[in-house]
Amino acid sequence: MGGLIPPKVNVVKKGFSVRVRGNSENVSYGLVLRNTSPNGNALNVSALVNFVMPDDHLIGTASTQVPIINAGSFYFLGGEIGFQGAPPIQRLEVVINPGGRARSAKSFAPGLDNVHLVPDLSDAAWLGSVEGELINIHPTLALANSSMSCVIFDALGNIIGGCTGSAYFKLLPGTRSFFKLTNGADAIPFNTAASVSISIIPSYEQTAAP
Repeated sequence: MGGLIPPKVNVVKKGFSVRVRGNSENVSYGLVLRNTSPNGNALNVSALVNFVMPDDHLIGTASTQVPIINAGSFYFLGGEIGFQGAPPIQRLEVVINPGGRARSAKSFAPGLDNVHLVPDLSDAAWLGSVEGELINIHPTLALANSSMSCVIFDALGNIIGGCTGSAYFKLLPGTRSFFKLTNGADAIPFNTAASVSISIIPSYEQTAAP
């Protein structure tokens, strides 16, 4: 048995979009995180995102905790933040704390199908949601709920934002449900959005006896 290589979580990509509404603005941001350890899961990963203006001063900070990033895997972290006025945001400054660790073990991530981007019904210039089908591929356990996070890319692969949501339908093995992610979507220009990558943190439970 080899030793546990401590997890190290790197920021592979980051990006954001801004939507101004009168005297306020919304910012949708996205990060691609990667755990480089081949056998150590990163637990309770803290991602602190600073929003930096051209004078290098901060105008805001967002913090998210990711329960687990499996060994050798990517996590697509989306989020949003609002500001009064319209401060000029030039870049994101990201600090990652990998938290705890655990040796990796076989896991079952839910499957996805028919994932697509949907414009805002009230203003088609902006993204309204990320929608698709969630599939429980676990052979024996029921999928109790799923925490979902995604990153949106433009045609060149640049991050232009991200969004989050959850699916609470209980899915027996081999069944599926509809999902819709909206938090953070409406600050992303729809005509610029070309693709999406989604991360899921599932919770499983025993199926009821027949």
